[in-house]
Amino acid sequence: LSRTLHIMTDVNLFANGGVMAGLTEDERAAVQASAATAVAEFNEGTRNASTEHWNTLAATMEVIEEPDRAAFQAAMAPVWDGFTAAVGDAGQHWIDVVTAAKPA
Repeated sequence: LSRTLHIMTDVNLFANGGVMAGLTEDERAAVQASAATAVAEFNEGTRNASTEHWNTLAATMEVIEEPDRAAFQAAMAPVWDGFTAAVGDAGQHWIDVVTAAKPA
């Protein structure tokens, strides 16, 4: 459970490069569209489960403190800078996904 929304689970589709290269353009598009659907369904399920599990946990707690997400993100800026310096635009994409996330 992450109340700071700093954890994102990446879902990967692994396929042999030769097999993918042997597919027609339409077949590759179908595989990619199916993968995008699977990722969206996984992410929605994860958000829903996290909310359900948090609510169960919160019911047992005496005090619930919501994290200061803005302060957390500000403190993470140097880490994100190092990450994007190492991996480039793909890393920035994931940072943008995480910072745009809202609690379910």
